[in-house]
Order: sequence, then structure tokens, then C-alpha cells
Amino acid sequence: MLDLFDIPNNLSHKVFFTNGSAEAWQTWTKPRNAKFIFMTAIGGGGGGGTTTTGNTRGGGGGGSSSITKLMVPANLIPDILYIQVGVGGAGGSTSGAAGSAGTLSYISVFPTASIAANIILASGTAAAAGGTAGGAADGTGGVGGTVFTTTSGILASLGLFQSTAGVQGGTGSTGTGASVVALASIPLTGGAAGAGRTTTSSAGGNITGAGIVPTISGGAAGANDGESGFMSIRPNEMVSQPEPFISTGGAGGGSNTAGNGGNGGNGQIGSGGGGTGSGSTGIAVGGRGGDGVVIITCY
Repeated sequence: MLDLFDIPNNLSHKVFFTNGSAEAWQTWTKPRNAKFIFMTAIGGGGGGGTTTTGNTRGGGGGGSSSITKLMVPANLIPDILYIQVGVGGAGGSTSGAAGSAGTLSYISVFPTASIAANIILASGTAAAAGGTAGGAADGTGGVGGTVFTTTSGILASLGLFQSTAGVQGGTGSTGTGASVVALASIPLTGGAAGAGRTTTSSAGGNITGAGIVPTISGGAAGANDGESGFMSIRPNEMVSQPEPFISTGGAGGGSNTAGNGGNGGNGQIGSGGGGTGSGSTGIAVGGRGGDGVVIITCY
């Protein structure tokens, strides 16, 4: 096949996943003869919130990470870079507990994220927040990760970058949990909200599907758990994916007038965990936010 644009076919594609620690660094080595490098950074999603025992409002879903991309000439960056992949936030696990925030993903010239002059790219400026607990007030959905700017990583100005804010999780109130729409602005979602209760039990919020994304169902009324999120490709397929990358958050747990509410579903890569359903007794656990990912492709 004729190569009209003189693009070399020695493509190098590396995918980095978290190794379970928010402060662990991995290394990337620039391939010989690389001309351009394209980087994508996604951080960890926020965890889902719980409810306060005996209160009527569902827990909020965690927010999703922002997504940041950079194209840079290979000769402007060092031969070795350091990668830190963000970790998803834990779901709340005690009465009235908010979900934990996720952590950011970084690409840096030194194994430190504390100095902006060392950072080439980060998934955002602030990480995805966890959903708050439902109680006398609604369980508010966690705010999505904020966009990355060169103030947070000066070396990104060496190339062309784009950063898109994350998506907020659903807010839990006294009835059916608030659903979250897939593919609303980015291929990640926040977690759906847990259900609240009045004199009856209600269902948890869904992740409402679109296109190739199925609907992820919230827990049915009663002590029923929300489903975990959808991932269009398995992690070991991310080098040569048969489908576009899409990840969703977890669905919300159902509420129960006669016992525990349902647990929130776990989020997939960069997406938020679902909030818990309100229960008259006991505690359900919020869904965990999905871990992040860093992808580096060389041409």
C-alpha cells in the first residue's frame, strides 16, 4: 500500500495500568527513530457515597476522571519518562461516609508530581471527587475531574494538548436514584445514585446506555446491589482494540424500608462508583471508582 504521508510503520504502543499504589512510578523508554509521541492520561474515578442509617436519602455516585491528551515531537522530550497511574477512590463503607476521591495520573521527567516544571502531562488539575453521603440532605454526586492546564505541567506547552473535564456522579434523593447518561460528553461516566425511600422502597439509578453501550441497571427496590460498570474492551486488548474505548460508572443500590439498602456498583477505568441505597437498618457499601490508565503511542 502506498504511503502518501511518509508515516513510518514502526509503531510503538504502551499501556500502563495502576499497580495498586497512588505513589508508585513506572518507566517508559522512547523507541529509537520515534518522531512524534501521542500520550493519553486518565485518572482514577471517585467512589460512591453511603447513607446515614435510618435516613431516607440515597448516596451520591462518584465523579469520573478528566481525559488529557498530548502530541509532541519526540526530540523535545527525554529518552526516559516516569508514569504514575491514578487509583480509583474507595466507596464509603460506614454510616454517613462519602466516597473517596480518585487520584491523578502523571507523565513526568522525574519520579515526582510535586513540581510543575517536571510534569509533561497529567490527567487533570483536580481528581474526580467521591459522592457524598445521603442523610437528612441529598447525597450529592461527586464532581468530575477538572481540566489540565500548563500551570500544572509546564512541559505540555512543547506540543499540542487537549483536556476535557470529567462527568459528575448522580445525586441521591428520596425516590429512585438519579441515573447517569453514557456518552454525554466523554467516553467515561460518573456513578449513578443510590435510591432513597419514603413509605416504599425504590430502585437505584441506572447508567443509561447509548449506541454500543448497554444500560447498567440499578439495584431493584429492596436490598439489591447496583451492577458494576461496562467496559467496551478488556485491558489486555488495549494495544489493538476491536472496539472504541468506552468505560462507565457503577449503578446505584436499591433502597429498603425493612433492612439494609443495596451496595453501589463498581466503576470501570476512570469512571465513578455507584452510591448506596437507603436502608432502615444496617449499612451498604459504595461502589469503588475505576483505576486510571496511561497510553503512549510513538510514530
